[in-house]
Amino acid sequence: MNARIDTQTGEDGQLTLVASHVKVNALDPGGLTPADWALDQRAVARNPLDYNARKNTRQTQTSLTYERRIDGANSLRMMVYAGEREIVQYQSIPAASQQAATSAGGVIDLRRGYGGMDLRWAHGAGSASRAPNLVVGLAANLVEEDRLGYNNFSNGRLGVQGALRRKERNTLTNIDPYAQLSWSFAPDWTALAGLRWSNVQLRSRDRYITTGNGDDSGRTGFHRLLPIVSLQHRVSDSANLYASLGSGLETPTFNEISYRPAGEPGLNFGLQPATSTSAEIGWKQRYAMGDDLRGEWTAAVFQTRTRNEIVVADNTGGRSSFQNAGRTERRGLELGSSTWLFNRLQLNAAFTWLDATLSQGFCDTRAANCVPPGRRIVGTARTQAFLALDWKPDARWRAGIDWRHTGSIAANDSNSVLASAYGVLGVSAGHTARIGGWKIDSFARIDNLADRKYVGSVIVNDGNGRYYESAPGRQWMVGMSAAYPF
Repeated sequence: MNARIDTQTGEDGQLTLVASHVKVNALDPGGLTPADWALDQRAVARNPLDYNARKNTRQTQTSLTYERRIDGANSLRMMVYAGEREIVQYQSIPAASQQAATSAGGVIDLRRGYGGMDLRWAHGAGSASRAPNLVVGLAANLVEEDRLGYNNFSNGRLGVQGALRRKERNTLTNIDPYAQLSWSFAPDWTALAGLRWSNVQLRSRDRYITTGNGDDSGRTGFHRLLPIVSLQHRVSDSANLYASLGSGLETPTFNEISYRPAGEPGLNFGLQPATSTSAEIGWKQRYAMGDDLRGEWTAAVFQTRTRNEIVVADNTGGRSSFQNAGRTERRGLELGSSTWLFNRLQLNAAFTWLDATLSQGFCDTRAANCVPPGRRIVGTARTQAFLALDWKPDARWRAGIDWRHTGSIAANDSNSVLASAYGVLGVSAGHTARIGGWKIDSFARIDNLADRKYVGSVIVNDGNGRYYESAPGRQWMVGMSAAYPF
C-alpha cells in the first residue's frame, strides 16, 4: 500500500504526507553450484527443504514534508519520517553447526524502529541574478533494533523455533550538518561547493550472556568531513559541460556488522568505513530536427578510488560476515538519450561500462585466502544497457517494449566463477481514465517475455560453492492507482 496527500497551507506553504506498508512472506530456495544450476535452474538444495527456509517481512513507514516560501529570496523545508520493520527468517543452517556456545542459532527475529528529520533553509535571488545561492541544513536519524536469535530446531523437529541463542539491543544515530553554495560568476559559468560533516554512532547492549558466550556489548563511531566542488559551463543554449570532484564515506550497515568472521559472537565493531574520492566529467545536450525528432543525450566519464573497501569475508550457512579490503578503483563511462519521434514514440537508451578492480590485494581474516590486485570487484558487471520504445497515441493510452542487458558478474574474489551475461525483454500497457473527480491509472506488464533462464543474483563467496540464485521466469503483474484532488 502506498498513499500520498498534498495540500497547500496558505499561499506560500506546501504540505505532503506519504505512507506505505508492505508485507512479504517468501520461501528461500538458497543458491546452487554452477554445475547444479546448469542441470536444473529450479533445483533446491536439501537443507532449505529440510529446514523449510523462509522469510517474513513487514514494514510500515510514514513521512511528512513541509515547505514554505518566506519571501522572494528565502524558503524553508522540513521533512520528518518514522517507521518500523519486522523480519523473521528461518535459515537452513544445519543443527550441528549451532552447537557452539557462540552460535546465534538459525532463526533471526528482528524488530527495528527508525525515524529522522531533515531541516533545510535556502537563500537565493533566482536564476536571473548572479548573486550566490546558499543552502544550509541538518539531517539526523535514529535506528533502534531488537535482535533475537533462536535455534531452528526443537525436540527433533527441523524448521521450527527452538532455544534462545542471541538477544541484544542495537542503536544507531547520525547527525549531519551540511551547506551548499552555488554561484553564477559569469554569464555562462556556474560553480558549486558543498560541505557535509557526517557523524555516525553505533552501540550494542548484549542481553544474552551464558557460559562460553560472554558480554559482547560495545560501541563505535565514525565521522568525516565530506567536501564536493563542481563547475558547469553553458556551451550554448542547448549544451552544457560539467566537471565535479567529491569525497565519500560509506559506513558499515547493521547487516554488515551483524556477524563477526570465523563465527565469533557479537557485532563486528572492527569493520571500518570505506572512504572514497570521485571525479566526473560530463556533457548534456538537447537537440531537435524539425517537429518530428527532438530529445536530449548525456555522456559522462568517472573515476572513484576507495580505501578500506567493505567486502564479504565469509558466507557460510546463510550468514555473511564482512571485512575491509585494500584499495579499489572504479572507472567507467555512462551514455544516455531520450528521443521523441513524431510526438508519439519515445525512444530511451542507456549504457554503462564499468571497470571495477582491486588496485591492492588483500587476505581474508584467517589469512587462508589471499586475492591479488587486478581482480574484478566481486558482484560487479562490466556492462549494463537499457533500451525502451514507448508509444503514446493520446493522453489516455500507452504501450511499450523494453530490453535490459547485464554483463557477466564475478561471484567470488578470485573471479574463477562468473555468472553469465543475459538480456531480457519486457512489454507493458496502460490506460488513464477520468471518472468524475477521480484520475484512475491502470497498467499491466510482462517481464522476461521469452521466459529466459538466467542467474538473477549471486551469493558472494559462498562457502559451499552455491553462488547462483535463479531469476524468475516469465512473470506478470497488473495494478491500479487512484488520485482525487479536493
